Amino acid sequence: MKMKITIVILLIICQYANSKEMNTKKDIMNFYTNEQVGSLSQKAVNLLNQSSCKSSADNMSIVYIFKYDYNDSLKKKDFLDNSFFRKLMPSKHKILVNDKEYIDANFLLEKKDGTIIGSGNAYNFYPERSSIKGNRLTMNQFILNEMKKLKISHLFMINKLANWPVFGVTDDNQVFVFDYSNKKPKAFPLDEFIKNRSNSVFEKWDVDNK
Repeated sequence: MKMKITIVILLIICQYANSKEMNTKKDIMNFYTNEQVGSLSQKAVNLLNQSSCKSSADNMSIVYIFKYDYNDSLKKKDFLDNSFFRKLMPSKHKILVNDKEYIDANFLLEKKDGTIIGSGNAYNFYPERSSIKGNRLTMNQFILNEMKKLKISHLFMINKLANWPVFGVTDDNQVFVFDYSNKKPKAFPLDEFIKNRSNSVFEKWDVDNK
């Protein structure tokens, strides 16, 4: 009888943990309001129209890369078990342009056919002259392609993690990391990417965040 009770308790705990993790991933997508995101969208369109880029805002879509703060010291295990999601917070940094405040986020603009137009934030827009660099896709074009392939619905970065790549969360809550450290863009499952990082990297991040 005791064994049955123990098993039931363990099952409840596991279900709660899984539910908590999924809710947390869903929660980070709601850190910023529709009004805040819409304001950045309008700014992106304005910057595009002011640039030398010939693309029309009518024939494009916007992909956001949100930025979050991390509310704790960085531990390798937190990334391996996805508990780091519970420590993410909306970025405290705001972008101020002409007395108007915008959220801390980057954006990618793409044509209807998926070709990259450019990237930027509320400060600046940078046209992407080509989606190919040498014989490889640029990182931004690669991210757009992989988003469709992997069914990624949310992109984000963590502030103060120097040279860290972009995270992507899929519709079914898998997490991928976009890496360009070897001059060739790749998308790694989060656990695979983290396992290849030494503990000293995390110790350095802790120092940088104090």
